Amino acid sequence: LTDLHGKFITITSLSFNLINVDLENNPLSYLNLEIQLFLDLLKPKFSLKMTWTSFLVNIYKDKDVKLDFAIYKHFRSKETATNIFEQELPKYEGWEGSKRTTNRYNKFRL
Repeated sequence: LTDLHGKFITITSLSFNLINVDLENNPLSYLNLEIQLFLDLLKPKFSLKMTWTSFLVNIYKDKDVKLDFAIYKHFRSKETATNIFEQELPKYEGWEGSKRTTNRYNKFRL
């Protein structure tokens, strides 16, 4: 990958994984969760040249990732709270499909 510095790379297959981590060993995690990115298939494009319009915009903002993790943890811990504390957590009906500040849709289907 170091030979590809300054070159275009086409990523044709990728996947994400959410894992639980220890906060002490991973201070950059959100709510003890970490996103792992797996690049399954990529291909260099040596014939293309870099221009000022070549760079992609980051579509995931930091506050959106934190919000997605909070929602994920909320729904994951909902059953635990009901069983252990015999209380109901706040409802979050209608979240799936709602838009946030970046106009992207919630990617977690819970």
